[in-house]
Amino acid sequence: MNTGEFARLCGVEKRTLFHYDEIGRLQPAAVKENGYRIYHPEQLYDMDMIKIFQASGYTLAQIKALLQTDRDGRSACLREAETRLDAQIQALSNMKTYLRSKQTFLDEYQSRPPEGGCRRPCAFSYRLRELEPSPQPHVFNFLSDGLYTSFVMKRDGSVRLCQITEDGPCRKEGTALVFFLEISVVEPNLPQLIQDKLQQFDFDGEDLWFVEDLQHFLVPDPSTALLKITVFSAR
Repeated sequence: MNTGEFARLCGVEKRTLFHYDEIGRLQPAAVKENGYRIYHPEQLYDMDMIKIFQASGYTLAQIKALLQTDRDGRSACLREAETRLDAQIQALSNMKTYLRSKQTFLDEYQSRPPEGGCRRPCAFSYRLRELEPSPQPHVFNFLSDGLYTSFVMKRDGSVRLCQITEDGPCRKEGTALVFFLEISVVEPNLPQLIQDKLQQFDFDGEDLWFVEDLQHFLVPDPSTALLKITVFSAR
């Protein structure tokens, strides 16, 4: 088959095949006198391997080098590529979970009761991560912190990262008050704001508050932060 046909089957542009030929990564099976490149169907498998290794993080130069190694070297590269892909699959799964949590946040906010808060039965498992002492407040970030979609704040203002999960070592259940706060992003006194809300709702809650935030680019007013607060009743 010619270059155009082979490129179409591979899902790449012809110039990609020209580049692979130039660097010796995937050369045509034959070249006619008029310069037309001819590829064999079996070379589709070569393209499959190139794409898989690229997806696992290998460069074209590394792919070319690994094909020049012995059988043991190639076997080791296959195992390494599988490990890399597993890590990417987990990372993508975490991103999907994170996005789903933000969509749930938005859905709840848009359908919140007129009075702004509701008492409801609530139960979930979670795990916490201690934060290193720092003079600067911690900026919560999915890319640096991982799949921690919430944080836990105590009445004294101390915080820890929180991951809501099905199999966390900690569990909360009972009646909880859930409400939203729209606050200024400029040094808000969050513990006091939460306590004021608890008093407004006449809710005797625990000193442990679960807080989830919505990223600025999802909030119409960039000077405002939107928080979802979950507080379980005191026992």
